[in-house]
Amino acid sequence: MRRSTPANSSSAGAARDGAGQAELESLKAQLEAARQAADEAIGVFYDPRQNAARRRPATLASLEGRDGVADAPC
Repeated sequence: MRRSTPANSSSAGAARDGAGQAELESLKAQLEAARQAADEAIGVFYDPRQNAARRRPATLASLEGRDGVADAPC
C-alpha cells in the first residue's frame, strides 16, 4: 500500500487550488465585462441599493436576517 507523502498531497492540492483560481479569475472577468457593458461605475454596479438588476429578491434578504435562517444547516 502506497502512502501519501506531503509532496503527493501538495501537488494534488496545488492542482485543485489552480483550478479554483482559474474559476475565480473567469468569474471576475465575467463580472467586469457585465459592468462595462452596463456602463456603470464600480460602486454603483456592485451596490444592491443602487442596482436593482443585481439585487436579490426581498423575500430572500428578509429571511437571512431572521433567527439565522440562512445559516441553518441543511
